Amino acid sequence: FIFSGFKMTFKRLKGKKENPFKAKKSRIIILVGSQGGATFRFAKEFQKQLIQSGQKVFVDDLSSYEVYDRMEQLIIMTSTYGDGEAPTNSKEFLQRFGEIQQKKKFNHAIVGFGSTDYFKFCQFAKDVSFALEQSNQSKALLPLKLINKQSVSEFESWCLKWVDQMQITSKK
Repeated sequence: FIFSGFKMTFKRLKGKKENPFKAKKSRIIILVGSQGGATFRFAKEFQKQLIQSGQKVFVDDLSSYEVYDRMEQLIIMTSTYGDGEAPTNSKEFLQRFGEIQQKKKFNHAIVGFGSTDYFKFCQFAKDVSFALEQSNQSKALLPLKLINKQSVSEFESWCLKWVDQMQITSKK
């Protein structure tokens, strides 16, 4: 019984890091902060749509932030855990972001997932946004987007704004 639970969790986690492009070849990097995997599902679907339009996109954990040689766009999608804290796979991001200098400037966009039922709604996404705003490494492509209760329509609306801002068209 315990093994089957572990096996299911491993399968769920294994799928989240499959990338058709390597980070060093991608100009769009999506980093995800997710405690239970729901935010990863949003990120992977967005990645899939971008790849279908001809973009090279890499998705990884937020704490895996590193130097990205070709990055032009950094998209951060993160939930907030507990009382405004970072999800487990994101706890090292703010420190790493402060220590790592990218080779060139880049644009960023941040999407926070949470619930307005909590006092510290999307607090970690707000903290990440503040850190990036204070940096001279990047510029916000869009304002911080906070999504209540994993609203698919709110997320789709943000995706359309981001794609429009980037002037990405469908590949035919």
